[in-house]
Formats: sequence, C-alpha cells, structure tokens
Amino acid sequence: MMKNLLCLIVIIFFSNCDRKKTLKVELNASQLIPKGEWISNSDSLSGISIREDKIAFFKNMEFKSEDIYKYKIVDSVEYENETKKILSTYLVSYNDADTIKYKINVRKNSMITLRLKENIIETFNLKNK
Repeated sequence: MMKNLLCLIVIIFFSNCDRKKTLKVELNASQLIPKGEWISNSDSLSGISIREDKIAFFKNMEFKSEDIYKYKIVDSVEYENETKKILSTYLVSYNDADTIKYKINVRKNSMITLRLKENIIETFNLKNK
C-alpha cells in the first residue's frame, strides 16, 4: 500500500514538471476609474475621490492633502504554457512614502467593491452629478 502511494506521488510530481507556470503582475488594460466621488454603501459620508490618476479616501466628506495618492490598476496573472489567466485585479495607491494594495472584487462603470483589509469588503457607488 505504501509503495503504491509513493509511486502515485512520484507520477503526479513528474507529470506536473512539464507544465510551466509563471506568475506576473501586469498593468490592467483599463487604468482609469471614472472621476468623481464614490460613496460608501455603509457610510454615506465616507468614500473615495478620484481625479485623473489621483485617489483619496475620505471620511465625513473630508480628506487631507497627505491622503492623496497616485493609483494604478494591476492584474495578478498566471501563465501556464501559452495560456494567460488573470487571478486577481488590484487597485494600488502609492506616494513617495507608502504603497497600499486593495483587491478589486467587482468593478463596473459606476460601482466598485474593494477588499480594504483582511475581512473588510466595501462597495462604493459613483455619485451622480
């Protein structure tokens, strides 16, 4: 029994050796989030302000200048042989001193859902003008 199990493990190991998996981070094809105020579903005085390539999270409809970051949207990509598979998409906000990464769970023209912390998922809707 033990010999059969060992043989099975060896066969599985070697059968996976010819597969070439590569993980990369690439810029997402759609870099911009529509500009404006994105209001939190859980707190109407909190949200995200987007202007071109800049982002700021606000509370009580306020944010400070040091809360303004540049942002980019990146994909975590797996290449296996010739096949490309996007594993996740992230909103990466950064400035000279800091970089913060948020997983994008859902992204549409007027709605975005982000994983802000390990167990905190927040949905934001673009405020109508």
